[in-house]
Amino acid sequence: MNKSLERCRGYRRLTLAGLFVVALGLTQICISTEPAWWGARGVKSTAPASDYAIANQGQAKWFALKAEEELRFKLPTGFNGPIYTTPLPTGNNYAPINQGQLKALVQQLYLRIQQAKAANPTLPITLPQVLAGTYPWTDTPADDQNYALVNIGQLKYVFSFEFNRDADADNLPDWWEILYGLDPHDATNNNGPSGDPDGDGVSNYIEYLQGRNPTSSGAVTDFNNTFIQLEVY
Repeated sequence: MNKSLERCRGYRRLTLAGLFVVALGLTQICISTEPAWWGARGVKSTAPASDYAIANQGQAKWFALKAEEELRFKLPTGFNGPIYTTPLPTGNNYAPINQGQLKALVQQLYLRIQQAKAANPTLPITLPQVLAGTYPWTDTPADDQNYALVNIGQLKYVFSFEFNRDADADNLPDWWEILYGLDPHDATNNNGPSGDPDGDGVSNYIEYLQGRNPTSSGAVTDFNNTFIQLEVY
């Protein structure tokens, strides 16, 4: 993946804090909602956005360490151990970072995410848009430009995963809406909390709370495997 990330309004400059070389094929994508953990874990400031500015190695390492903190806090038991088992390389934090270096830094985080998702298919995590494979870049090496410099927008993109993201603020997590074919960016009609795409008289929000499929009507079973009638309050 290599193309420049389009500038997205509302992004903020990262606050900051040596690396090594290897491979990335960054896609052209605009993230509409920044993950809440960026602010909570101190990886951004209130300065104006500068997505086309060149990212440096210190910024990337700081982002990676904070991403590791977030994953260890949110991933289930068995997957919340240390991800970076050896210290990150030292070096000139103000030196620019290239795509190969960023790829080497990020891939350990996504391997852990994919391992957790394989064991927990309904893990409430939203990954970067157009994630084509294990990592947030294309699987084919044909479009890699490993020595191309990374900009701030691309750096943000690879760290844009979030647990329980709700882009349209409708109280339906993005991962759940995507799972059942609803639009996570539309809070109206059948895509919204009051929607009822399966016509069973139960709103999407209630179906989410009850762990039901909002696109398939029918009763659910209780823990004794007997069918129960749901009541809506």
